[in-house]
Amino acid sequence: MPTKTRTSYLEYVLISFIAASVLTWLVTLVPGLMGVDSYFHMRYSQTLWQQGIPDTFPHLVHTIYSQNFADDHFLFHIIQIPFTFGNLITGAKVYGVVFGTLAILIFFFILKRHHIRFAPIWTLILLSSSAPFLFRIGMARAHSLSLCTLLIATALVLSNKDRYLLPLSFFFVWLYGGFPLIAGLASSVFVASLLTQKKRPHILLYCGLGIVLGLLIHPYFPHNIAFLYKSYTQIEFADVVTAGNEDYPYASSTVVRNAFLPWAFMLITAAFYFLRSDKLSPHATFLFIFSTILLCMYMNVRRFVEYWPVFALLFSAFALNPYLTTIDIAKTWATYRGKLAIVLTAVTIGLCGADTLNHVADYRTSDRLPISYEAAAKFLQNASEKDAIVFTSNWDDFPLLYHYNTHNRYIVGLDPHYLYYYDKNLYALWLRIIKGNISDPVAQIKGNFQAQFIFSLKKHDDFLDNLKQDPLLGLPVYEDEYAVVYKL
Repeated sequence: MPTKTRTSYLEYVLISFIAASVLTWLVTLVPGLMGVDSYFHMRYSQTLWQQGIPDTFPHLVHTIYSQNFADDHFLFHIIQIPFTFGNLITGAKVYGVVFGTLAILIFFFILKRHHIRFAPIWTLILLSSSAPFLFRIGMARAHSLSLCTLLIATALVLSNKDRYLLPLSFFFVWLYGGFPLIAGLASSVFVASLLTQKKRPHILLYCGLGIVLGLLIHPYFPHNIAFLYKSYTQIEFADVVTAGNEDYPYASSTVVRNAFLPWAFMLITAAFYFLRSDKLSPHATFLFIFSTILLCMYMNVRRFVEYWPVFALLFSAFALNPYLTTIDIAKTWATYRGKLAIVLTAVTIGLCGADTLNHVADYRTSDRLPISYEAAAKFLQNASEKDAIVFTSNWDDFPLLYHYNTHNRYIVGLDPHYLYYYDKNLYALWLRIIKGNISDPVAQIKGNFQAQFIFSLKKHDDFLDNLKQDPLLGLPVYEDEYAVVYKL
């Protein structure tokens, strides 16, 4: 085997080992999972394998999920099934490591495929770039698979294999509700091509046709289109309900800190080209346009932090490569200034990497643990009739309760918008009850929500203090140090 080929293989092995090690350390910091929705997705994938494709989802009884149900993560849930053969918590962690590592490897492959110098260093920079980025690609959610798909699309268009965007766009529609991202990628390629002699309008046709076919030839057609329409016209852009943190922007004080290296390299690259008045290559132009789109999205909604750092660094790597290839490391190291520049660069990347890993650890300490829910959820399963409705004092309780108990139905979960758009008055009532702003909570919970049980974590003081003042409330039927359950 030629030495160059052997070296390339060793680089892939080393990058895989480093990425997998970082993500394994991340997912094993505590017994729980990263992000509460991961609990739902793992259990749902297992149920999909055991019971087949559902046409309804009665577990969220007072939400739009109970009406014309459509799974906009359908293929993701299918892909996740092999990780449910055993302990679900362990399977979720393995999933996060496998597909998070795969995303890093595809990033590295793109750099190597296009002869980008210092590809291993660029990949290490990505791993050092952002704590939220690592946190989210390690989740048992569709983020890492979505990123992998966008990176595969990038590899295809950089190699002028535009026609393959048709099946890939079809795949993306089935995979994840965020599939319009691939349309943004195709549009960026098209706009970049307008600045060259070779225009690529056909890329919009391939991508658009793939998306349309994916929507029409879908297990949940036509309900998938109705759900996506509501999601993109109301849920994603409405500000009538306080949703999860990922739907809001980072504070200005943290938006740069959370992705310092991508910010630094993108600004350095832009300044470099501005000062030299050089022209970007077509590849770099496309990556600049798409990374700028993702930057705008990241500034508005924090969940796009799993995309922007990747494409910002790809842009810098492609844009700076013509100049990086001219650097003679031996000659640079032979000078005092060269040594200083190399050492400062290495130290900066190392410090950013250490800060990123330290920041990741801070993320994990605040995550919800399964021990807070498991015993109470299993009690509800054993103590209630099938499909008995459980009133919860927080919409984010659902994923963990569902993870341990698919026997019951719940009033709200995954997104509070789902309750709001099911019945705005019911949502307003639920909000007043959980804030402790109603004098007869038990009667309202029984009459308006048809609930037979109440579940609450003990830390929800406003709700519980007000609830205990209602003379209709009996003694708890279950209680531990984390949670309490009442029967109505």
